Amino acid sequence: MSGCGEQAEPAIEVREIRPGRSWFSFEWGEVWRYKHLLYFLAKRDLALTYKQTILGPLHLVVRPFVMTLLFQLVFHKLGGIQTDGIPSFLFYFANNTAWAFFAAVFGSVSTVFMSGKGLMGKVYFPRIIPPLSSVLTAAVSLGVQVFFLAGLMVYFFLSQGVSLPGVRVLCVFAPFVQLAMIAAGAGFIFACFTLKYRDLSGFTGVVTQGLMYVSPVIYPFSVIPESYRLLAGLNPLASAMEFWRYGFFGVASLSPQLLVLGWGTTITLFFGGLVVFNKVQRKFMDIV
Repeated sequence: MSGCGEQAEPAIEVREIRPGRSWFSFEWGEVWRYKHLLYFLAKRDLALTYKQTILGPLHLVVRPFVMTLLFQLVFHKLGGIQTDGIPSFLFYFANNTAWAFFAAVFGSVSTVFMSGKGLMGKVYFPRIIPPLSSVLTAAVSLGVQVFFLAGLMVYFFLSQGVSLPGVRVLCVFAPFVQLAMIAAGAGFIFACFTLKYRDLSGFTGVVTQGLMYVSPVIYPFSVIPESYRLLAGLNPLASAMEFWRYGFFGVASLSPQLLVLGWGTTITLFFGGLVVFNKVQRKFMDIV
């Protein structure tokens, strides 16, 4: 018992952290406990993005703008690829915004172990936090680009009579989630491979570039011959990109079969990658 006038010392909470025994033991409650870290990492990445730049947030628009001009010249003007009646500039700019989001998430998640080993080796926090912060950072950049895309659509509405999407634009939330799941799932798997085989980290750009050419980014899904569409639909990016364009322009070669196939592959890839990531992250410091 404490003496008269003495104050009892506050109890100290002691938490014992143990790795889960199962591949499927996800501690989502820990993610909520460390939500402040998630906010801090996303804020830090955004600050580094805009730091020491002349254009500030506008540089997020310059890259897709330049890429759109190149795609319009090479693939539409010279290559003769049609864009389903959508003005080619709007078609390629909308595609570039979505693809920039996918590439940013995939690139960050696929190198999360190597880029974050300094922080991960010092303190405990859920290892899923850095990948989630990458999604948030890329989402903010995507928001800036979509805002600019909205301005372009208003301009084409006034100059060429292109219809505005209205409430249909809410449909873009579904492909946004799908693109994030595809990029994160593939990034989880790639991160686990690059942890053991360091030289594979240099192939992230090659993988991203290759995926762009086999996905309907520079061309609509409608140009693919009917006999190959089922095979092309195994690529979940096909349904995601088609649905993304549908939300803005109302034109897409969508079918229930393509959506079911795309989402089925997306969910399998995401949770498969998450399971592998969850297993490897417990012992990655021993490998590094």
